[in-house]
Amino acid sequence: MQTSIIDEALIRRVLKGEVEEEVYAGTTAVLGATSADILTGEVESGKVGLIVALASQRVANVLWYPKVNNKVPTAYANGLAAVGLAEDANGVDDEVSLLVVVPEKQKWGIAARATAGGPTCNYRLRVRKYPLADAE
Repeated sequence: MQTSIIDEALIRRVLKGEVEEEVYAGTTAVLGATSADILTGEVESGKVGLIVALASQRVANVLWYPKVNNKVPTAYANGLAAVGLAEDANGVDDEVSLLVVVPEKQKWGIAARATAGGPTCNYRLRVRKYPLADAE
């Protein structure tokens, strides 16, 4: 499989340590009618973060919420329905681009909420951190 020039350039930067890419995967019980943080992190000084993508299992009553500095961006205020993010009810499907920018020294996170019951849901989250100079 041939990758695009952009992919190759990004891969080189990741391998050189210029761009950090973190991929988190797990299974979580989504409890309650209020959103709860599933995963959190922080962008260190001199970097800008990007919540790149989310992949989810197809679960009818789970909503996902990307967060920046403990707040859900307006574009995602109603949440992302897991049932709309995936076709696979047994595993994690392809990633869906979010492209949420996380400024230097700010927190990032992903939260989930159950609209009914307490389902278990598999997920994968991709976060990148670029040198601050790349954002200017």
